[in-house]
Amino acid sequence: MDTLAVVRRGLALAASLLVTLAVQASVPALETVSATSVTYNAAPGLTIPRTTEYLLDNAAVGDGLTKVRVLLPVGYEAGQNYPVVYLLHGFSGSETTWSNMNAVNDLNDTLETSTRNANIVFVMPDGDNDFYSDWYEPNAGGTMRNWETYHIQQLIPWVEANFKVRRDRGGRAISGLSMGGFGCTTYASRHPDLFAGVFSISGAVNNIPLAAVGAIPDGLIAYANLPAVLDIDPAQIWGPFLSQAVLWHGRNPFTLMNNLRPLTVWYATGLGLGNDMPGDNPTTRAMEAAVGALNYEFNLKMLALNIPHTFHVNPLGTHSGYYFLQWFKQALPVMEQTFAANAGTPASFDYQAIESSFDIFGWNIATQRDVVEFLYLTDVSRDGLTLKGSGVVAVTTPPAYSPNSLHWVSAPPQLGIDVWPNWPRADAQGRLHFNVKLGQSHDAQQFTAGAVPVDDWKKTRVNIN
Repeated sequence: MDTLAVVRRGLALAASLLVTLAVQASVPALETVSATSVTYNAAPGLTIPRTTEYLLDNAAVGDGLTKVRVLLPVGYEAGQNYPVVYLLHGFSGSETTWSNMNAVNDLNDTLETSTRNANIVFVMPDGDNDFYSDWYEPNAGGTMRNWETYHIQQLIPWVEANFKVRRDRGGRAISGLSMGGFGCTTYASRHPDLFAGVFSISGAVNNIPLAAVGAIPDGLIAYANLPAVLDIDPAQIWGPFLSQAVLWHGRNPFTLMNNLRPLTVWYATGLGLGNDMPGDNPTTRAMEAAVGALNYEFNLKMLALNIPHTFHVNPLGTHSGYYFLQWFKQALPVMEQTFAANAGTPASFDYQAIESSFDIFGWNIATQRDVVEFLYLTDVSRDGLTLKGSGVVAVTTPPAYSPNSLHWVSAPPQLGIDVWPNWPRADAQGRLHFNVKLGQSHDAQQFTAGAVPVDDWKKTRVNIN
């Protein structure tokens, strides 16, 4: 490769990276509009202890206003640096869902009563019915629904700026029920460097079945647990499946499962066989049977990949608040154990993503290619990383090296593979910067007709000495 080509390619990659950073920096900080105490839906005269509802401005969704509830631990005023659990609601829910959990059945068995001995801050944001994703296209009113941007880039910094909480990965966990089970696992699998644990309750942990909306007879929709029964078009969220399947897979916990390896992974489901507890009815039984099938499939893949996890099944469980709360109470001690472990940055990790540039565990990766597809990273550590993809990848390491030190960076000889510079010098922060060519960019988008099979993609190990 001639010197001028290298310079031009480096400038293009740098410009791409600067644009990405500028977009991330442009996300506005949230502002608190109001803070009010709240009451139970089942007992309007009874204030929910320790719980405040906040109205926030400058969110990335809707009209710029959204709500979040925060449940503080007993004795919060005297303490500091509490861990945080983000609790995501299900379809047709809101920020009120978790704090009202099971209250219609028993006001002495709710989220508030169940957490009185837990030194944890619980954050319950709204997520509407949008599957915790940044939408592919605006809604009918022309509004973008960027829920991931809001929750990840705005809400977490707001919580950490306004409450006495930990600001490290080891002090954050995320949980959710039903659609929120999808939400917590997609967020954790896309941002494993932000969370120490993920706890899914009756979660819709695979979004690919939603692509069948419109192809399933109406009488079977409820049994398939598809949002069409509630008038949602998933193509608005992730794009038309036939042409944009890669966008679906890029948000799918089932596809991204290996990214969860550094986390505490806990999930629970029922099989919908119960008929004796509050909330049991034909609809909640059918919904839980469908969710149970997704979770069983999820568990089989977890086992095949040898990813440490905990899977709880209650055959009687239905898709109702009573069971959701019982599973949460089972998960709570594991959350506390996870926080006590103080998880940090793993010595090595695997990660895959479809974004053209991203940051993960202190590494910055920026790709130059002509199509949307996954870049697969494996065995990433201070000693190097393995990459699988196409085009050119600009790599910036974490600050793991002595400033101004020289390092030999190389890959085994292979047609179409190149690494440069081979002797990068660590910058003032101790980061190395180098480029890896993985052959020519693919021409066809992944998961479409004509796409190159993944087994035939360029793959190389880059060693750092």
